[in-house]
Amino acid sequence: MLTRIARSVNIAVQVAMLGFEKSYKSGESVDSIMGYVDCLTGISNRAAFERDRAGVDDSYSLIMIDVDDFKSINDSRGHLQGDNILRRLASILSQAVAPLGRAYRFAGDEFVLVVPRREAVFLCNAIRDYMKKRESFTVSQGVVLNLNQGLTNDALTTVDSALSKSKKHGKCNITMVVPAPNQAA
Repeated sequence: MLTRIARSVNIAVQVAMLGFEKSYKSGESVDSIMGYVDCLTGISNRAAFERDRAGVDDSYSLIMIDVDDFKSINDSRGHLQGDNILRRLASILSQAVAPLGRAYRFAGDEFVLVVPRREAVFLCNAIRDYMKKRESFTVSQGVVLNLNQGLTNDALTTVDSALSKSKKHGKCNITMVVPAPNQAA
């Protein structure tokens, strides 16, 4: 029985490796093969965020960004236009954080940026100003400026709450949180 299971596992591994090798040779990146790239936007996805978060220390800030009125964009302009907006935003955010930080599509129309703390305020203002002047949509942002204990679930809860506050106050807002030095983000 164990021999049969071992043979089956061996066959499954060989098939997976052949698929991986074929995908890699055809030009797909290792990240996309392993499921760390969002298929719609082409940037890192939430699985990549989960993979990377252990390496984030207190020299970074966390920014969560959400498209303002995204549901009404989908309802009035259609889901294909909504997809185009998500792709456009992903491109803008990726370019804005490179090479210092990383952009992730977190869920739906929410994106997360992990950037050096010293760049966070400037970056948020630059994104807001760019969106107002050059795009047909705006975004709201929540920011945790000090990740006292790294990128913990508390930091995610705090940045999500900051984003919610931004959205409650209208469009194109930024809410920043600076946790006390001994308080978890």
